Amino acid sequence: MRSDKEMDQVFQEVIAVLDANKVTPEEADALTTALDTLNESRIKKE
Repeated sequence: MRSDKEMDQVFQEVIAVLDANKVTPEEADALTTALDTLNESRIKKE
């Protein structure tokens, strides 16, 4: 599993890609919610 530091890096990279692709705030919110859900399920498995 990835460490918190690695996950922070992944989130920063995702944000950079979203910015570069002119993703709307609404789309970004939906993706953030999905990532949060995935992260929560990952934490529960540990």
